[in-house]
Amino acid sequence: MPSALIILALLVAGGVGVSAEQATPNDILYPVKVNINENVRSGLQFSDDAEASWDAKLVARRISEAEKLSLESNLSTEVSADLTERIEANIDSYEENIDDLREEDRHQEVADISARFESTLNSHIEVLKSLSIQAGGETKTSLDNLVVVLEENRDKVAASRVSAEARARVNIENQTEAEATANLNGQVTSAEKQIKSAMSFIARRGDGVEASVKARAEANLAKAEESLLKAQTEIEASAYGVAQDLLSEARRLSQSAKTTIATHGKFDLSINKDTKSKTDEENMATSTSDSETGTTTSTSVEINSQTETNTNSDGTTTESETGVNISL
Repeated sequence: MPSALIILALLVAGGVGVSAEQATPNDILYPVKVNINENVRSGLQFSDDAEASWDAKLVARRISEAEKLSLESNLSTEVSADLTERIEANIDSYEENIDDLREEDRHQEVADISARFESTLNSHIEVLKSLSIQAGGETKTSLDNLVVVLEENRDKVAASRVSAEARARVNIENQTEAEATANLNGQVTSAEKQIKSAMSFIARRGDGVEASVKARAEANLAKAEESLLKAQTEIEASAYGVAQDLLSEARRLSQSAKTTIATHGKFDLSINKDTKSKTDEENMATSTSDSETGTTTSTSVEINSQTETNTNSDGTTTESETGVNISL
């Protein structure tokens, strides 16, 4: 009987845990999400690279919560401060794990993890800035403050990535011809998989984002393919250091293309327009006004969480949560 009760309790707790995954700081289940669910998942990360990647995912989760609350005009200064504190704590943990990887001379892993994190931060910063333009009052202040924090840390992550790429190049240049060729050919395979994955992802979800966002993602993917082709030529010419740089660039650009689509989410462009003119006061209170025509635009918002699959430099894949799927 006690065993049956324990099993029942676990099942109930499991259901609560699943429900808590969509919680934001204003929800009653949020403590379950951050204190139980995430702590359990943190304990399942058994290597420095896995822990660093998980820290980066936690940062993305907190940013996604801020995005969701801002769309609900519910991002208070207090909640924003708590989210920012959590983000900075996760970034501190991320940097500690990255330092451990550096000490182990695993600079390629550092470069790839940093590139993923950098592209995630870049995309979220763009979304937050867009949300800030539409927001007002306390929500706008909170968004602007969060952007400043994220930009500072994005720059640090970018610097870490550049340093790691330089060290990875030195490592490849110090290898024998046979070692360097085998290493780089493995990276070619990885880059090909990553580009193919990004291409498939854009094909599935690209039509759901603004045309300019999709075009930018496709341009980055085209550049990634170009860098991959150049890298293969450099390998044949035994220019291993140059090839290493080009392969890092190919993976970074393909990751950026995929993350751009994932983070910006799905924008429904079929916006209903009310052609009745309203006073400025009514416009500010109820809608976004068109300054040239005097018409107003009313919108509805739908938000869902998103995940994406990343291809690592060794060919393995990991799933990461990238943000919210925003339908206007």
